[in-house]
Amino acid sequence: MSTDETISGATATADCDAIIVFDGTFLQRGQLRELWDDVIWLEVDRATALARGAARDAVSLGGEAAAFAAFASRYMAACDLSTIEERPAERASIVIEHTDPMAPRVIRLPGEPASD
Repeated sequence: MSTDETISGATATADCDAIIVFDGTFLQRGQLRELWDDVIWLEVDRATALARGAARDAVSLGGEAAAFAAFASRYMAACDLSTIEERPAERASIVIEHTDPMAPRVIRLPGEPASD
C-alpha cells in the first residue's frame, strides 16, 4: 500500500506456532513493543537510509528530488525522534549491520547485552 491509510476489514489467522515477520520503521514504539517475541534491528548509516528511502518512494512522492527532500526534512526527523525515545537498537534481540546488504554483519544475538 502506498498511503498512510489504516487498513481495516481484512484479517488473517495463523497457527499458534507460526513465525510472522513484520517490517516497519516504527514498530518498536511503546504501544506495540510488547507484541513482539523477538525484534531484528537492521543498523544502517544515515546517508544510506536516506538514499534508500528516497529511491524507494521517488515515484509516489513526485520524483527523486521531491522524495529526497521529503526524507531529509520529514522522515529522517521522525526516525531521529523515534531512535531517541524508543532506543530500538538497544531493545532489539538481534542487531545486524546492514549498510551493505551483500555483506551483513551480526552485531548482537539474543541473550547478548546491548553495547553502547
